[in-house]
Amino acid sequence: TQVALAALATFAAMYAAASLLGLRLGGKRPVWLVDLACFTPPARLRVHRDLIIEAMKARGLFTPENIEFQEKILERSGLGDATGLSDAILRMKDGDIKTTLKDAMDETEMVLYDIVETLLRQTAVDPADIDVVITSCSCFAPTPSMAAMLVNRFKMRRDVLTYSMAGMGCSSSLVCIDLAKHLLQALPNKRVLVVNHENITNNWYVGNDRSMLVVNCLFRLGG
Repeated sequence: TQVALAALATFAAMYAAASLLGLRLGGKRPVWLVDLACFTPPARLRVHRDLIIEAMKARGLFTPENIEFQEKILERSGLGDATGLSDAILRMKDGDIKTTLKDAMDETEMVLYDIVETLLRQTAVDPADIDVVITSCSCFAPTPSMAAMLVNRFKMRRDVLTYSMAGMGCSSSLVCIDLAKHLLQALPNKRVLVVNHENITNNWYVGNDRSMLVVNCLFRLGG
């Protein structure tokens, strides 16, 4: 009998996913994936690779050598021409290369609220029936936390447990799933929502340190 539910949103390179876990009683209480939801960037935020390179050239943000370097990485990265960037980064083509905390928050809210709404709709789960919320983002740790944002947005119970994981890099998604598994095994008849997101607005690099430029070429909007 399935008695617990969890959701996972995993950001890997340009993609993002949200998943549901279930717990079966008896034996060692194995944890099962029940459902998932993925963030799909809206059409207005999808960018062709050539557009990115042309914007870099037009603004004079990078040396010619580093533009060529990023162009090669983009060609070999496997990214398609429908991947998404945030509103703040797309303003770069108009000459605005500054990003703010509000810009990063706007991206986070857009991604998190979309995937959780989708996930709850797909599973017909009432937010009040969620017992634990786990969130992660390797390089963006807002206050209130992302977990608190979701609890407030979806009117979850006051006694819901929240865990906000930050600063763990690309491994954070797996860390969150491992935490969810142990919680579900230790706390029968509970439901866990796990949401993983990476913030591209907060991570976009404007400079000529080549080791930092790879981030611009591999990561895209997602959660």
